[in-house]
Amino acid sequence: MIRTATPEDVPQIVELASRSLVEGPYSSMFADDPNKTAAIAAQLLAQPNSEILVADEGGKLVGLFAFTIGPNYYSGQVGATEMIWYVSPEGRPGGNGMKLKWEAENKAKEMGAQYMALGAPTPETEAMYAHLSGYRKVETMFLRAL
Repeated sequence: MIRTATPEDVPQIVELASRSLVEGPYSSMFADDPNKTAAIAAQLLAQPNSEILVADEGGKLVGLFAFTIGPNYYSGQVGATEMIWYVSPEGRPGGNGMKLKWEAENKAKEMGAQYMALGAPTPETEAMYAHLSGYRKVETMFLRAL
């Protein structure tokens, strides 16, 4: 079931975010700070311009999609920006990833967003996005430790 997260979900959201960091390409760049993640999750849940959606399988969270909405720096158009989209390997069968994305798009539109921006941290993710209806590549980001 895809649903809006609640404050009671924060511990499981932190677990999923930590897994995402460890399993993904950001692990060499960013430290995992569960206390910081919990604070950010609580902040997002309290703000009217953000949303955390979760894939809940019998009380166990197996995926999440968090986004914020705000004006584009150049045009002022309201857009949604994905902050994290992660589904655990055990939660991937059954399409939880796409279900989270579809619900995030619907929620963002209800909140006034005119577009959704997705980050592509791996070549595999970028290839998947290239096949999603209506999405197109507009930027590639590089990070360097200073």
